Amino acid sequence: MVVRLSLIPLFLILCSFPQKEAKLIIGRETLIVEIADSPKKWRRGLKYRDKLPENKGMLFIFPEEGYHAFWMKDTKIPLDIAFIDRNFYIIKIDSMEPFDTLHLHFALQPVKYVLEVNRGWFGRHQVQEGTKIILIYPK
Repeated sequence: MVVRLSLIPLFLILCSFPQKEAKLIIGRETLIVEIADSPKKWRRGLKYRDKLPENKGMLFIFPEEGYHAFWMKDTKIPLDIAFIDRNFYIIKIDSMEPFDTLHLHFALQPVKYVLEVNRGWFGRHQVQEGTKIILIYPK
């Protein structure tokens, strides 16, 4: 029997691999996050998505601390954003409006991580500025 792999486009095979994910423990909550750890992933973020499951998010990881600014160009989902220092403490939480290209969101001190979740997630789970986050990468 001959199997014709050429019938399956390579891009479909490559697209079937899952995004790199990790768990965040925030207070009493566990959040599953996609990892954005490259310029291409930073630019893409959560753009063009129609929804984000309740206990999921995206964690942006930068190689160095800095003043990283975010906006909502081409982003349909209302989001909350947390700016996190190198010691995994939330230093700022902000809300962002879909498709807003007029406002930049950033912290007034350097951060190494930024977390995006559905708007209201932090409030629903009583997470505030100063909360420590634990990052767990899968083995």
